Amino acid sequence: MSIAGRSIITEAPPQTDAMADLDSLLADTEAQLDAAQAEVAAGALVDLSDLLPRIDRICALALAQKSKTAADKLARMLPKLDALQAALREQIGRLAAEAKPDPRRAAQTYRAAAVPDERK
Repeated sequence: MSIAGRSIITEAPPQTDAMADLDSLLADTEAQLDAAQAEVAAGALVDLSDLLPRIDRICALALAQKSKTAADKLARMLPKLDALQAALREQIGRLAAEAKPDPRRAAQTYRAAAVPDERK
């Protein structure tokens, strides 16, 4: 764009540290969700203990900056969160089924322990 023969370049406002922090948190969180989904699909256990504090931090920064872009990115993460939740519920169900004790196996173990060793 030019005004009176002078060239004027319109740029986005410079990013502050808080804006960069917000963008970084959003990108890292999305990558964390993708990695967690892949790990769960492969049968691995994942640690998501930092996910809620991370989302809280993103929301606080987005509100402080009145960032509609961050809100849109968070909204786009919802299907990923829903898919991860479903995969984790399925994984927990499988693990719970595997962890149930088999009463027959327990009885065999107790019987074997109760029978004296005749090899002595």
